[in-house]
Amino acid sequence: MMNLEELELQYSPSRWTQRFETTSKAVPDHVQVLTEGSERARQNLEHSSIVYGESEEQKVDVFYPSGNKQGLPIFVYIHGGYWQDMSLSVSSFMAETFVGSGAIVAVVGYDLAPKVNMGQIINQVKKALGSVMYLAKKRESSGVYICGHSAGAHLAAMMLSVDWMGEFMESPGFLKGVFLVSGIFDLRPLVATYVNEPLKMTDEEAWTHSPMNHLTDITCRKCKVVVLVAEHDSPEFRKQAKEYHTALQEAGMATQFVDVPGVDHFDVVEKLSEPQYQLTQLYLEMMGIQ
Repeated sequence: MMNLEELELQYSPSRWTQRFETTSKAVPDHVQVLTEGSERARQNLEHSSIVYGESEEQKVDVFYPSGNKQGLPIFVYIHGGYWQDMSLSVSSFMAETFVGSGAIVAVVGYDLAPKVNMGQIINQVKKALGSVMYLAKKRESSGVYICGHSAGAHLAAMMLSVDWMGEFMESPGFLKGVFLVSGIFDLRPLVATYVNEPLKMTDEEAWTHSPMNHLTDITCRKCKVVVLVAEHDSPEFRKQAKEYHTALQEAGMATQFVDVPGVDHFDVVEKLSEPQYQLTQLYLEMMGIQ
């Protein structure tokens, strides 16, 4: 069993990057890249917001291809930041690429700890996705495809077990694919670390809110799940990804594991703004718009 120092090293993604002289540059650079890409998307694309709650972050920013076409796939992005950082405003960085390829892009915002706890964050994302499912019906979408990064991958994985028909009267059939990029699927190792300071989860709460604890509850049995991890993610992040992929397979899900070469925890998702990037191509192919 790892001691606290080792746990905090393993769950500090910036300390594993190899792109900078000092690892302290990783997060500021990541925020800058995402901010600049998001600003370009808002300047250049038709967009609107769906308000699903009362706070400023409880919105879904939606970016559309021109022409108001029906039948398009919807690419949903859920940002990371350890449930306590990042925001909706810097999370549409890939929108130009995906809209340009013929998808609607829906970017999910949610409140952060310590303002809210983990259960509240999950419920907010569920409501946000419920609004996207309604949009999918209204636009006669060919399917909803969720992509979550880091903490967002945890939240996306939790959406696999939502009773969409029971809670939102929307068909779970709209959900066709889920992409889980460098995620955490068992939250219990975080309880003793700095990550949990604003969340204040107990061991029991961490397990309650872990996707690994909800494998038998999965409702969208026909959707494909792609579990992805960066070459330069920490060993613990890589272990979590592999174990969740295996668990999904054992639960009877159609899954794919992708070990992305040459990238770290941050540029593994930053590069989604590049049309020829391996993961961009993988997502577009799955959505049928490559």
